[in-house]
Amino acid sequence: MDRRQIAAVLALERLSIPLRLDTFEYRLLAQKVLYLAQAGGLGIGYPYSWYLRGPYSSALTRDLFASQADPASMEDVTQNWKLDDNAGERLDRIRKLLQPPKGIRLWDWSELLASVHFLIDRKQAAQDTEEIERRLRAFGKNFSRREVEDAFECLKEYSLLR
Repeated sequence: MDRRQIAAVLALERLSIPLRLDTFEYRLLAQKVLYLAQAGGLGIGYPYSWYLRGPYSSALTRDLFASQADPASMEDVTQNWKLDDNAGERLDRIRKLLQPPKGIRLWDWSELLASVHFLIDRKQAAQDTEEIERRLRAFGKNFSRREVEDAFECLKEYSLLR
C-alpha cells in the first residue's frame, strides 16, 4: 500500500467508520467522510468532483478496493502505522461533526455535509441555505431546508466554512 492508501485506511479507523465496501451505503460513507477529513485539513490528496451523490473520488474508490484485496497489507497498516497527533486531532473534530441530528441516517448526513461544503467551496453556490437547497434539489436531493441549515451551521461551527 502507498502512503495515501494507508492514510485513508487509518483515517477511517480513527473515525470509527468500518472499511466495508460490500454495500453502497458504506462506500458512500467512506467517500464523504474522507472528503470532509480533507476539507478539515487532513492532507491525503484525493481529487474530488461532483457525481450523483455529491463529491466523489474515483482514485479513492480504487485505493479502498485495492487495500481490501491484500489482507496481509491491511494487517500491517492497522498494526504498524499510526497517524501523527495533528492528523488525529483533525479527525477527532470531524468525528464530532459526523454526529447526525435525530432522524437522519449517518450516510445521509455525511452526504449532505460533504455536498454543502463542496458546492460552497467550488463556488457553485453562495453561503445561502435557500440557494444551496435549490442546487441540491436540482441534483435530485430531497434534503429539507432545516437539514441544509443544520449542515451549514455544523460546517461553520467546525471551521470547515468561514
